[in-house]
Amino acid sequence: MFRVYRADCYDEESRLKRCCEELQRRLERLNDAAADELRAHLRAAIDNVVAGMRYFRLQSDGPKIEEVSSEHPLVPR
Repeated sequence: MFRVYRADCYDEESRLKRCCEELQRRLERLNDAAADELRAHLRAAIDNVVAGMRYFRLQSDGPKIEEVSSEHPLVPR
């Protein structure tokens, strides 16, 4: 896929260098996409933890647990 003929390269060394550069760019794009997806998952996890704490500790329609202990951890399961 990346080791292909390139009309703008005049020798094998420059062709291989260009092929490697193209592979590197593709891998960096894939890595960036995976990192963005991971950041989105982490952001959702943090939002869910905060929403759970808000519901169990602060909201008027929640249980309003005041004590933080092993029985009532800060972040419920």
